[in-house]
Amino acid sequence: MSSETLTVIRWAHRNADSNEVVKLFWEKLCDAVNQKSNATADKIYAELRLYGSNSLRQFDRPEGVTYHEVAKDVADKLAPLLKSSPYGYETIEACERYVLEKMDIRASEIEKICAGIGSEGEIVASKEVAGKGVVIGVAMAIAISVAEMIALRIASALAGAAVGGVLAVVFLTGPAYRCTIPGVVYVSLLRQMYSASQKGL
Repeated sequence: MSSETLTVIRWAHRNADSNEVVKLFWEKLCDAVNQKSNATADKIYAELRLYGSNSLRQFDRPEGVTYHEVAKDVADKLAPLLKSSPYGYETIEACERYVLEKMDIRASEIEKICAGIGSEGEIVASKEVAGKGVVIGVAMAIAISVAEMIALRIASALAGAAVGGVLAVVFLTGPAYRCTIPGVVYVSLLRQMYSASQKGL
């Protein structure tokens, strides 16, 4: 499944220029692991795993821990603060679903984001109209608006940790969580979009 996560990240990197939501989440993912948006997908994947090694204190694994371990660790850290997980951690999807829920990202919002994916797995592209700016479909406009609200909510949660917010306790246990928590959140969101593109939603 970790190789599938790399596939998701590569998909996001490849489609960031043709979909505003993918672009936003890609840039936020890059920011999470302190990389520029022109970094390769493989570099982002490697950095996220390395930050996971730091939070898990697995310093004897120079290649980093698996993404599943990173996602499980983030879910574990959120669980004591925000109730225990009803899903279990057997799969990456279970970890990610729990993390999204605890970061207050609702299923209805994810559905709206995924509506910005075109049919037959194609990305919905904006259309340039000479002299009139950019014209986009209603579904894409809604997807962009929802994505921006989610990004703001995540940023507020991270900023709130600096002044004693709910994540403050987590960050005190290891500075790498400042990278792995938003990293897992944005990979999770991109995975939802990737899955929608493969189903032709």
